Amino acid sequence: MDRQGGAIPYPLNLERQENDVIPSDASRSAASKGEHSALKYRREIDGLRALAVLPVMFFHAGVTALSGGFVGVDIFFVISGYLITSIIIGEMRSEKGFSIARFYERRARRILPALYLVLACSTVMGWFLLVPDQLENFGQSLFATTAFSNNLLLAFTAGYWDVLTELKPLVHTWSLGVEEQFYFAFPVLLILMRKQPAKLVIAFLVAAGIGSLALAEATVRGGGSGLFFLPHTRAWELLFGSLCAYQLQGKGPTRNDFGALIGVLMIAYAILTFDSQTPFPSAWGLIPVIGTALIILFATHDSWVGRCLSFRPVVAIGLISYSAYLWHQPVFAFARAYSQDRPDALALSLMVPVALLLAYLSWRFVEAPFRDRGRVSVKAMICIFGPASIAFLGIGLGLSISKGAPSRLPQAMAEGSRSSEYNSRVFRFKENAFVSDKPVRLLVVGDSFGRDLVNMVLETYGDDKVEIIYRDDLKCPAGSNLAAQSHVIFVTHSLKFDADCIAKTLPWASANGKHLFYFGSKNFGTNISWIMRTDSRANLHNRPDMHNMHMIDEMRALVPDDRYVPVMERIMKDGRVPFTDAAGNLLSNDTRHLTKAGAIYVGKAVFEDLRLKDALSR
Repeated sequence: MDRQGGAIPYPLNLERQENDVIPSDASRSAASKGEHSALKYRREIDGLRALAVLPVMFFHAGVTALSGGFVGVDIFFVISGYLITSIIIGEMRSEKGFSIARFYERRARRILPALYLVLACSTVMGWFLLVPDQLENFGQSLFATTAFSNNLLLAFTAGYWDVLTELKPLVHTWSLGVEEQFYFAFPVLLILMRKQPAKLVIAFLVAAGIGSLALAEATVRGGGSGLFFLPHTRAWELLFGSLCAYQLQGKGPTRNDFGALIGVLMIAYAILTFDSQTPFPSAWGLIPVIGTALIILFATHDSWVGRCLSFRPVVAIGLISYSAYLWHQPVFAFARAYSQDRPDALALSLMVPVALLLAYLSWRFVEAPFRDRGRVSVKAMICIFGPASIAFLGIGLGLSISKGAPSRLPQAMAEGSRSSEYNSRVFRFKENAFVSDKPVRLLVVGDSFGRDLVNMVLETYGDDKVEIIYRDDLKCPAGSNLAAQSHVIFVTHSLKFDADCIAKTLPWASANGKHLFYFGSKNFGTNISWIMRTDSRANLHNRPDMHNMHMIDEMRALVPDDRYVPVMERIMKDGRVPFTDAAGNLLSNDTRHLTKAGAIYVGKAVFEDLRLKDALSR
């Protein structure tokens, strides 16, 4: 999965400081009097949060120098496991003991206020800035985030037709799901094992961590998808932090400047050298995870690394890191949706301070007050977040069921937003043999772009005289029974086009008298959401996505001109590509695939080609 913000979703989360570990006069006073404190505050841990969150934000802004910024999730999972386990162990040994109810109350106070503020603001912004396809996806994420299961939604539903990750305001909340699913079971496990010797508990956690890492590694090697978001392939990182807690129980970290420095260098190595090609989560994750553990174990307040991480501005960013994480993705996503052209890394980097400002305000006026039981009671929490949860679940479900509320748009745009339903009709053409006596037998080979091509044929020629078979599972048409039965073969551009197959199919088609054509890819720019802020919506144009254009060049170099159909050349004008027609209909709702209006528009332009007319007019 691509961690650059394309087909693959964003893999980041920030650990929230538990209320017990936030510095305050009261906690320091209690500690000085020898009263029980769940965990002594460590400024260097907040500094460690800052060390992770800033690369994360700039990575999501597209700064290529921080190509491994996504390892922030691993860093924060380790910190989370360390802090939460330390608190649980401390409370189990206190006079009051450990309370599951109190544990989840603290989690709710720490997580829900800022999260629900961001959800509310994102919902309002999404209503005005997202096209229906995107708003439908947002509704699904809103529902799943409220249920702390967005990781499962992404793991089991993300696919080729999915909305681009960089335009998903809530994609980053998957990691909240991982943590809360882990902490749903972990405290119960420790309670059940509370009477067991510590060595046995540690051995169990080590075995569980090894099993989780082995499963992640095996799944990566097997080419499994979705594992990036699943708790059982991430649990080992949290358990690593738990083992740090057991190592430090009853004592602080042991100063070791060399060990802490090695930890920093390991994290820096991962941030600077990992990229979208690095298998993840896998054994590669051991580098930032072990690096984080070394800092937790060996960085004291007076050590070299500890003093650097305890620098006041660094600690300040660490304190607001949860809110900073929550805000930065919606800020970036809506900036992209609003802009006619994709904002570059510099433009988005300049928005990092905006996210940090929002983070400070929400930390100061939302997070902190709700964490004070004297200001907000348990009853008030229930009265506020109970109805809010129901509202978010209802809104999310409504946006999903309504397909992104197209009724809020002009009729032309609303009709153009239903491409998923429109394209589903193509699957009725997935046959195993040609059976009719129609004069033209057309085989279309390709992925979702192949479905677009089928719709282009249907809108231009109909199927009265053309029998169409569409196959997205035919790896290479050369020599296949379907290709042998066909008169015409259309092959669409794919992200994984096979050069060897092209080399085999071209001479085979010539030898067997087949009309074979390769269709170049198409795109309608990097963003169509800016249509939401325009009054005149007819004949709108975008600059094409240049990355897509480079892929077109790669395929075109392999196919002779008489076999190649340059789709983009047929629809572009003066270096720009249209994404609405004269009536204001959207030609694409995701910048790649065609709506019905798009199939009519592009089909008309493409099938003016005399070669294609001749092939389809037997």
